[in-house]
Amino acid sequence: MDGRLPVQIDPKLAWAQKNLSERPVEVNQAERLVLMRIPGIGNKGAEAILKARRQAKIRDVTTLRKMGIIAERAAPYLLFDGRRASYQPYLF
Repeated sequence: MDGRLPVQIDPKLAWAQKNLSERPVEVNQAERLVLMRIPGIGNKGAEAILKARRQAKIRDVTTLRKMGIIAERAAPYLLFDGRRASYQPYLF
């Protein structure tokens, strides 16, 4: 492999699969730029997470969905209080 990301899939997803699959990010501690590397979380989603964390811990993907985040894309790369989220991965 020459270090380039595959062109057949979304670059953000390809990067996350390579770098975050074994080391997911703690949603309640990650900095803004780290959150933005997660598929399904963009600028507005990262801001929403940071704002929500000031009020209470984020405990599950349902909370992310309410923020407008594509939780199914983000869940494989996140930890909630040290635990992976329970989610149904896409089969096709």
